[in-house]
Amino acid sequence: MPKIKITLKYPFQFEGREITELEFRRLKTGEVRRGTAKGDEMQTAINIAAISAGLPVEAIEEIDAADFSAISEELSEAGFFAHTT
Repeated sequence: MPKIKITLKYPFQFEGREITELEFRRLKTGEVRRGTAKGDEMQTAINIAAISAGLPVEAIEEIDAADFSAISEELSEAGFFAHTT
């Protein structure tokens, strides 16, 4: 399964360790379904990023907003979230 590794411009701390990069994998349709929060696009994006990176939602919520925007754009351009549109 293809993966994308993204280096963060603004590393963050989570559970006592510094996160400087994240690796995302493509999702299965059922994972997209489980991550979808009806009527809340931001929560859906957070949930799906968490599943794709294999991290808890709480870790994704610590990502700097600029990094999260760049991550979302890069993954969308790579077709990782084609199921969600």
